Amino acid sequence: MKQRQEGPGAVTEEAKAKMIEILFIQYLRPSGIPRAVTTVVADDLLEKLDQIKRCGLRLAVERLSTGQVSLTIEGPLGDVGCELAENGPEVRAAVDRLIRGFDLRRVI
Repeated sequence: MKQRQEGPGAVTEEAKAKMIEILFIQYLRPSGIPRAVTTVVADDLLEKLDQIKRCGLRLAVERLSTGQVSLTIEGPLGDVGCELAENGPEVRAAVDRLIRGFDLRRVI
């Protein structure tokens, strides 16, 4: 989940100053071995990310056999949020939608 350096979806220097690094658990094919990966998101998502963490949930990512990327908010009782995206620049927008769409009321 690397950020693009140029072209569509690129992150400007000004935008980088307002970004925070977050952790995802990536499940690797074919056996689903987990590993930690990071990406950056806008710092205005900090409150939602804090809610996710306080609920004992975590962010997960997996590249599907179709080539799409599945992004989830997962917890001990299952997933509470999911976004699918084509692998590429679309993943950044899907991460944003996943986090912004988190609703604490659906969890408690």
